[in-house]
Amino acid sequence: MKVKDLPLRNLFEKLRSVGFVLGVDDYDLLLRALMGGFGVSATEPEAALKQLCETLWVKSEGDRPLFNRCFDDCISESRPESRVITPSPVEPSDISEPIPSPTPSESPDVESTSSEPTPSELADLESTPSESTPLDFPSDVTLEMPDEVRVKKTKERELEEKAGALFRFRDYLPVSEREMKQTWRYLRRPLREGAATELDVEQTVVQVAQRGFLLDPVLVAPRVNRVELTLLLDVDGSMVAFHRLGERLQSTAIGGGRLGRSHLYYFHNCPLDFLYHDRTLTDYSPLDQVLRGLSPRHGAVVIFSDGGAARGGDSEERLEMTAVFLERLRSRVDSVVWVNPMPPERWQGTTAAAIALRVPMVGCDRRGLQRAMKILKGRSLVEAMQ
Repeated sequence: MKVKDLPLRNLFEKLRSVGFVLGVDDYDLLLRALMGGFGVSATEPEAALKQLCETLWVKSEGDRPLFNRCFDDCISESRPESRVITPSPVEPSDISEPIPSPTPSESPDVESTSSEPTPSELADLESTPSESTPLDFPSDVTLEMPDEVRVKKTKERELEEKAGALFRFRDYLPVSEREMKQTWRYLRRPLREGAATELDVEQTVVQVAQRGFLLDPVLVAPRVNRVELTLLLDVDGSMVAFHRLGERLQSTAIGGGRLGRSHLYYFHNCPLDFLYHDRTLTDYSPLDQVLRGLSPRHGAVVIFSDGGAARGGDSEERLEMTAVFLERLRSRVDSVVWVNPMPPERWQGTTAAAIALRVPMVGCDRRGLQRAMKILKGRSLVEAMQ
């Protein structure tokens, strides 16, 4: 028996038409389960198939009544219509003649109810699958995938092979998530603040040596990382290809960097009068307001943008706007670094090369991020590259 003899295709399409979110993989999963022996029962084929489809395709309790209705409709449509025997009109002259009772050989469609089946007959019925229902699975059952599904699955496998094994791993970016987290933790400006709750071992030893005995331990305030990071992410345009890298940079800095305070803003090409709080560039704050909120002492700014290097363009207008922005930014905070997702060899002849003459610019790999941390801690680009 083939899959086309079962109401699976009709059920699949009916569920999709009423709103079930099902794809080719869901249909393929059902076929694999059937080939593995699940959902097959000689005694209750409909119930077994229904339970399997419900397990694989029903995602919530609210969808269960709708699934039951669709399944029952598909099963009723797949069954052969029962043939109704209509007796032929009897002539009055034939009434006197006895009508012979039909025998099983003469009337195969009429079931005899004159006697109850014996226990042995019931056992034979339970052990022998019926041939009248399309839901039975004989021992030589063969499951074949419909042509449309087979073509889609073949195309998916071809695309997966073309993509290569590189994209099957979670960390295919130039720097892994773990490496990013480790690098951000080097950005520290510890200051002792708050109540004296931390033991100063060195001073306590000196006090004991001077007095000859321990009176009170010397306590100092704990060290707190006071770095206030402001991350500016360039989005859309040529930066669409680097959105995932920017998200990784954001999540590791704000979520795992163990920094004092962090702020995230978005822009497109160059910040002009506004910085945005969302990637869709709808919720914004004036640039002057953001700059006034930066801490001159503890502030650190990281700009993530290709600076025109992705498309290889050299725009004088973009360079002038970026120079004005950097001048306004530098008037408020000194620790600024530009992280470029394009490798340094691609900067030459583009706007990014001219921008790199005005602000320290590094690549977005492990070595580049390590240099960025050194620059944000006060070192020059030359010192950071040593």
